Amino acid sequence: MWPTDKNRAAWNERYGHTPEAALAGLPDAVRERLPDLTGKHVLTLPCGTGGAAADLLALGALVTGIDPSEEALTVARERVPNAAFFQAALHEIPLQLRRRRFAVVYAGEGAIARVPELGLFASALAAALRKNGLLILCDRHPVADCVEPVGLRWREDYFDQSRRRLGQIVTAIVGAGLDLVELEELAPAHKELGDHRIPTEFVLQATKVSA
Repeated sequence: MWPTDKNRAAWNERYGHTPEAALAGLPDAVRERLPDLTGKHVLTLPCGTGGAAADLLALGALVTGIDPSEEALTVARERVPNAAFFQAALHEIPLQLRRRRFAVVYAGEGAIARVPELGLFASALAAALRKNGLLILCDRHPVADCVEPVGLRWREDYFDQSRRRLGQIVTAIVGAGLDLVELEELAPAHKELGDHRIPTEFVLQATKVSA
């Protein structure tokens, strides 16, 4: 079942438009890194209107999604009725989902920007993962917001204290007890999306070795 006009209107009234990231499915960089998901419990956040959840379900996963927006979740529940969705802040994953039940946790675009403290977020992700579970974090590269897309001039200080730098993100994940497997910085997939010399996204993989 797809989103109704009523639910689209509710989303638009609050946010002005439906963000592409909320509607989009799994990025190619994530899809190619996923293990076999058949019958496995997978958590996706922020799940938005369910694009990634639908793709994960099609890959055989048992899908749970979290998003701060109840309007987005209303659309997601209609769009992906076979998944379970919860309204919560991303760093406050509900207690029943923190009991080491997920084989894979996928944190997508917009996750880092929506959490007040990286350590709390990383700890919540770690608590949701079962032993030997996999975290895939794919989000906007912090450098991308510092450079003008036209002219390629620095417009903001990457080392500003208010900015989450890539090193801080990695440190938070490792500090939560996860083992870093990969950190890859990604150029734009198409030239219309930015200059290929500047990273626009990053993808991080980490595993939970201990219970």
